[in-house]
Amino acid sequence: MSGEAARARYVAIITDGNGRWAKSRGLPVLAGHEAGADVVKARLRDAVDLGVRELTVYSFSTENWGRPKSEVDGLMAMFAARIDRETPELHDEGVRMRFIGRREGLSEELTRRMDWPPPGPGPRRSCGSSGTRPIRTAASRLASRPPRSARFTCRPS
Repeated sequence: MSGEAARARYVAIITDGNGRWAKSRGLPVLAGHEAGADVVKARLRDAVDLGVRELTVYSFSTENWGRPKSEVDGLMAMFAARIDRETPELHDEGVRMRFIGRREGLSEELTRRMDWPPPGPGPRRSCGSSGTRPIRTAASRLASRPPRSARFTCRPS
């Protein structure tokens, strides 16, 4: 397989280890989450350049609600700030952000921000997922789908 046929059309990223990364460098845990979000943004742009049609980022699982309240509050504030700052920028570049997963426990203000972009294809961020189950479900669904000829709507930056 070569060329267009060899390229991944669907890619998933599970953000994990940001707090451990920060602690190993003597930084606050939230600094690790910010650094991880920067890496995700860079990989999103790489995905666009590589012709990836959909990128799903698992960024907040149901297990994360068990973290210290200050960390969860910091993550929610970071999500809100990044949505405000980056979603319009990415939208202007032709990237559509869709937030998938459970929204129970999220503030009304954050869910309003998550609904800002108009619906359409493109990268997704998952919150409220429960680890491997959604990955297995998505893989099963993708494996059962016939190939489609739809083209990715993102354009390189």
